[in-house]
Amino acid sequence: MSKTINKKADTKVKTVMLPGERGPEIQYRLTGFHQTSKRKTVPRLRKAQNAQILAKNVTTNVIHNNNEHENTNALSLDNKNAQPESTMVSLKDKDDVKISRISDYQPKPSTEFCCANDKDTTGSWISGIEFVQDDHIILLDTNNCKLKRFNTLFRFQSEVEVPVDCASMTKISDKEIAVTCLNEVHFYSIGHFGMSRSSKHFEVSGDAYGISYGDGKYAVTCDVEDEDKCAIRILDIFGDEIHVIKVKGSDNEEIDIGPYCQIDNMHQVVAVSDFDNRFVRCYNFNGSLKWKCEVAGGPRGLLKIGNDLIVSDNYGQEICAITIDTGKKRTLLQDEDGVFNPELIACNGRNLRLAITQRAFDTISIFNLSKRQ
Repeated sequence: MSKTINKKADTKVKTVMLPGERGPEIQYRLTGFHQTSKRKTVPRLRKAQNAQILAKNVTTNVIHNNNEHENTNALSLDNKNAQPESTMVSLKDKDDVKISRISDYQPKPSTEFCCANDKDTTGSWISGIEFVQDDHIILLDTNNCKLKRFNTLFRFQSEVEVPVDCASMTKISDKEIAVTCLNEVHFYSIGHFGMSRSSKHFEVSGDAYGISYGDGKYAVTCDVEDEDKCAIRILDIFGDEIHVIKVKGSDNEEIDIGPYCQIDNMHQVVAVSDFDNRFVRCYNFNGSLKWKCEVAGGPRGLLKIGNDLIVSDNYGQEICAITIDTGKKRTLLQDEDGVFNPELIACNGRNLRLAITQRAFDTISIFNLSKRQ
């Protein structure tokens, strides 16, 4: 059961974080300076501050009629005779096509775009990226407290506000995403023209941060700023906890797992990025360490494609692939391919694209995947 969110008169002011308030992390990411201190804490605000946004977004789609939708024959949502979404049938309504082996494809740089817009109150901080239906891209901008949507031409399509405490995002299907917020997981529906928060949600036993979904299970990194409580919690499709993986290093090793995680239900493992120690760590659901793989420049975003774990090497200016069975690493993309301070990664199996957040906090680079001969 979820806790009741009470409205308070003194919590009407929305607070945003300026990029400079994130401590030295921005300088590290842009200059490659060796990080020796723990990640700076981002203030976590009370639930009551989210009450107005929750009430506004649960039932309302936010639409921006900017006339940039690639389908010029699309019906207006204001048209009472418009065909319901459920009857609009196309190949794009199917869930994302899965790529079985990334080694079968050669990534090639295509283009890049900026996610900032005139309605932003501060610089963007992208904490999630996913491809959804209609091959659109959804971004979680936690600095501006928004989910932003871009069409296949990478033009801004629409946005919806999210609570100020949201931290990470994962895709459930082409029509649904999940977002962590304090000790809860919220869900958002993705329509053809807009987005809205649904009433579906569940609580987590801890302060939820990173999240990953795969084959009916969730992995959520919790209490990452408390070494005694830090854990990866494995949840079933209903949000019930089924495994708890305690994340602890050796006597002289402090592990900072942060928001980057990836679940693999087939292998019964979950991988996390330990940026400070320059390792990707893979844990079995029973809590044992399956392997750890060194990523010299510091691992950030993780993405499972087939039997490989795709990893962004932030300071190393690389995109790597780690075999989930063995923990062996190989390089997919380097700086000469257009990789610069990569962060998050998303893949679209339908139109064979990789999207990587990099270079700046509001920049997304697109790579086409060409079939190897």
